Amino acid sequence: MDKEILSIRELAEYFGVSEALAYRLAHTDGFPVLRIGKRLMVPVAELRIWVSKNVVCYEK
Repeated sequence: MDKEILSIRELAEYFGVSEALAYRLAHTDGFPVLRIGKRLMVPVAELRIWVSKNVVCYEK
């Protein structure tokens, strides 16, 4: 990904989920969000760290 910061719409596209779900995720405790005025922005580097810390592996 070329961008360093994603909008919520771009976050939704990145994860392949709805914008509503992306907004809910952005309001989750511990999720890396930067508030710029009224906009919520997500730093890609911090997002990758958050994803790596929140991966859950299930055994069959």
